Amino acid sequence: MIKKTRKVVLIVMIIWISIISIDFVTVFALHNKPLFMILVSSTADDEGAGSYNGLGYTFEIDGHFNDCDCILQGVVKAKAYIFKQPIHQMERIHEP
Repeated sequence: MIKKTRKVVLIVMIIWISIISIDFVTVFALHNKPLFMILVSSTADDEGAGSYNGLGYTFEIDGHFNDCDCILQGVVKAKAYIFKQPIHQMERIHEP
């Protein structure tokens, strides 16, 4: 019984870490909105920037997601939190 419980907990942890990793890469490397998260409507603007909440983790993003004549498309500024503790942040700048 204990081995079965450990196995289930391990599988759940692996899935949770995989989901966080996919969202982390999507936001910080691909500069897109996270896939497995919910946008908090009270912090959202028209372009989709705002606070995105997942299971135990949050991204606060700012960017340009609609078609515009902006130099930088996608996520421009982002902060990541796990259990409300900041773990990473980035800001893209354009240097001509």
